Amino acid sequence: MDKFDVMDVNLKQREEIDFLKSRIEMLQSQVLYVVEMLRWGDREKHSYVIGVFSNEWQAKQCGEIEKSWRGGKYEYEVKTIALNDWDDEDDEKYENHEQCRPRSFTYSTNWMGPVATSWYEVRDIPFVMKETSGKHLPKFEYKDYLESYSCGRIDIRGDTESPWGEEYGVAPMRTEDWNEFSEWLDTLDTTYLCPYEELLDGFKNDTGIEIRWAEL
Repeated sequence: MDKFDVMDVNLKQREEIDFLKSRIEMLQSQVLYVVEMLRWGDREKHSYVIGVFSNEWQAKQCGEIEKSWRGGKYEYEVKTIALNDWDDEDDEKYENHEQCRPRSFTYSTNWMGPVATSWYEVRDIPFVMKETSGKHLPKFEYKDYLESYSCGRIDIRGDTESPWGEEYGVAPMRTEDWNEFSEWLDTLDTTYLCPYEELLDGFKNDTGIEIRWAEL
């Protein structure tokens, strides 16, 4: 295939893409005709939709047939609507909806450490020396720290500005407190994005637990 054949292929592909784009635009902006039947021609009385058409003539014909079928008690009305479109060009309705609809935010912890024993060593965390069983490997001594710490982040999902959610970093705390905090967060659902400090205060007020933070 020489360069001219390649040019022909590229041109054909562009033409196909342009055709598909035009079809999509046409479908998205397609005008439809909705036929409603109104009792005695009064919208405040009983009314119902009998069909949706892509052709105005068909819509009117359908209305006339239904009018005859109902003995002249119903008048028909044809409304035009655009497919995949609505009357909100300036987004005023959408903005109002966003302000009025209830929000929901959920919270959960994501454990990230600490995993290195050096973290415990530099902070002089108390420990006792223990010995492995030697069942599978030779016996050796190791430090069993008397205090366990956990840290990571709080993941926030729901009506966040970012599609990936929001997050708060959480400094190391006693693992027992981390577990209690995690369980409390799992049950929390707020209508606004709760600030980090407010989460800590809420946990303390609800559980009576004072988080024991590690010395950094």
